[in-house]
Amino acid sequence: MGNEFHPIEIEVGHRPTGVAVTPDGARAYVANRASGTVGVVDLARRATVASIATGGGPVGVAVHPSGDRAYATDLTAERVHTIDTATGAIVGGVDVHGFPTGIAITPDGGTAYVACPGILALRTIDLVIGKVVGEPIVLEGQPSGVALSPDGARAFVTREGDGLVTVLDTATRAPVAAIKTGAASFGVAATPDGARVFVVNTGGTGPDGPSVLVVTGGRVVSAPVRVGPPGGGLAFGVAFGPDGRETYLTHAPKEGPGRLSVRPTAFFLT
Repeated sequence: MGNEFHPIEIEVGHRPTGVAVTPDGARAYVANRASGTVGVVDLARRATVASIATGGGPVGVAVHPSGDRAYATDLTAERVHTIDTATGAIVGGVDVHGFPTGIAITPDGGTAYVACPGILALRTIDLVIGKVVGEPIVLEGQPSGVALSPDGARAFVTREGDGLVTVLDTATRAPVAAIKTGAASFGVAATPDGARVFVVNTGGTGPDGPSVLVVTGGRVVSAPVRVGPPGGGLAFGVAFGPDGRETYLTHAPKEGPGRLSVRPTAFFLT
C-alpha cells in the first residue's frame, strides 16, 4: 500500500525532525536541526512562509493548545525555547538537562513532557511558572519522542535505543505497558480521536528505510508502511491536523533540504 501513492512534499529546512500543527490546522511548525531553525509552514498554501532562528540543534516542537505559543527543544543548548506564534519571536525558554528531543503538551496547556535521552528520562516543565518540576521519570532505551493521548491520561514515549514505546500513566508517572515497534523508533503522535498511535521508525538502522507503524489497544496492528523520501534518507517526526484527516511526516533526504510530507491518514489504515 505504501508504494503507489505520491504524497505532497513541502520544502523545509535541513534535517527536519519534529513537527507540530496549530489547533486551527492552519500552520505546521517544523524543527530543522541542521539549519538551526524552526520553519513555519502554511498548510493551505503548502509552502514554508517563515523561518525562526533558534541556533543550536532544534529537534522537537509542540504548539500550546491556545495556539499563541510554540515550544522547541534544543539538543545542543539543552534548552526549550518559547516562540510567540504571532510574531515569530523567541520570548523565553527553560534550561533542560539531558539533551532534550521530543516534547508534548498536556491538553490544559499547563505541563510539557520532554524526552531527555542524555539522562534516559522524561522531564516535566510547569509552563505556568516556566520551570522544570518533579523528579525525572527514568526510562531505558534512549527515549526520543513523546506524545500524549487527547485526554492527557497516557504518555507514549519512543525508545530509539531498543525499539520500544513505553506507555506511561501520567497521573501516577508509572509505566503501564511497553510496545515493540522496531529499531530506531523516533516520532510518535496520537490521532485526535485517541483511537490510534502512529510511530515512525527512522530507517537509520536497517535496509528497508523509514516506515510508520500503527498502534491500537497496546499492540501494533499494521505492517510497516514505507515512507522513505525519494533517493533515500530518513524520516523522523509525525503529526496530525486537528480533524485527523491528514498526516504530516518530516523527511531528511541524503542531500539537500528536507521535506514535510503530507498524506491522507486513511493511507495508513487500508
